[in-house]
Order: sequence, then C-alpha cells, then structure tokens
Amino acid sequence: MEENKTYINKIRAALNCSPEEFAKKYSEYKKAEAEFKKVFEPFKTYLLELHQSEEELPNTIVLNGVKLSYVSPSVRTSIDSKKLQEEEPEIAKKFTKTTEVAPTIKVSGDVSEQ
Repeated sequence: MEENKTYINKIRAALNCSPEEFAKKYSEYKKAEAEFKKVFEPFKTYLLELHQSEEELPNTIVLNGVKLSYVSPSVRTSIDSKKLQEEEPEIAKKFTKTTEVAPTIKVSGDVSEQ
C-alpha cells in the first residue's frame, strides 16, 4: 500500500499541472472527442456511400489541412491461433513468432481513485 502511495506521489510530481487539472483536461478531451464523433460519423457514412456509388472519386482529399483517405474494401486472411494451438500444438509452436512490444501508458476515465 505504501508502494502505491509512493508511485502516486511520483506521478503527481511528474505532471505539468495539478491532478485535478489533468482530470479536467482529460474530461474535456473526451467530451470534444464525443462531439467530433457526432459530426464525423454521419459524414464518414456519407463518404463511404459516395465512394461505393461513384467510382471516379479520388481516394484522398485535403479539407482545410485535414487529410481524408478512402480505403477500399479488402479481404483479410488470418490464422485462428487459439484453435491451431489446441489442434496442432507442434505446428503452432514451430511457426510462433515473438515480438517485443514497446511500453505505453493507457488513459481511461470514470474509475474511482484507489
């Protein structure tokens, strides 16, 4: 428990603002993101429909410095690794690739302080 408090104190010291200001900025960011989605989602739906009905449209346009790119539908093939490991564990082991993943910090809201 003391370890947790020490970590929290180090996090607070690393912030360029108070924890309350950080939480407020995060809340503002999530609200802005929700507002953007209200505008973008219908626009995106319209653009997808437009690209499906008209073949000669450019795949990329720039509107006031914002680049919009249409990505054509495609088929993705993947291997069900869980099923392969269950049914053919030796083959799964032979073709398993290990990749290092860089560390990151995830931020999420609406959790009670611990």
